[in-house]
Amino acid sequence: MTTGPAAPAPPCQRDTATGPVTDAPLAARHQPLAHPAAPVARGDIAIGSHRTLTQDSEFGIAQIVEIAIRAPSPAVNDTFTGVACVDGLADALLALSEQPPLDGNWYDDRGALRVWMPAVRLERLVKLAFDQIRQASASTAAVLVAGRRLAIAVAS
Repeated sequence: MTTGPAAPAPPCQRDTATGPVTDAPLAARHQPLAHPAAPVARGDIAIGSHRTLTQDSEFGIAQIVEIAIRAPSPAVNDTFTGVACVDGLADALLALSEQPPLDGNWYDDRGALRVWMPAVRLERLVKLAFDQIRQASASTAAVLVAGRRLAIAVAS
């Protein structure tokens, strides 16, 4: 993190041996973080090479979708796991549908915008959860019925 006026960002360079982008600023801070909660805020930000469930809700859904679409395949042939995945996704999406949508904006105590991030919309999560499952389970009636139950529940 940097303090003071924002400096122009250096050009990003890709390390071809390992693949990550290097020499690119991740974030900039224009004032010292002197708020009493600063140590807590610093501990809440995890930077790593993999997505995390706590910071990326779409990642958790994508993992369950992967399990669900592999379950009815001829190699695995486990319809119960496919149905259980759809039911788990249904529970999570129904819980989210009962919450007010997040706008992606985070404000401080004085109402000043401090963090903006693209809002995660329920419609996007539903599409992510069920488009691949629907296509992969076309010949597995039990998984399709579970998906239909979810669609009815979310719509009502």
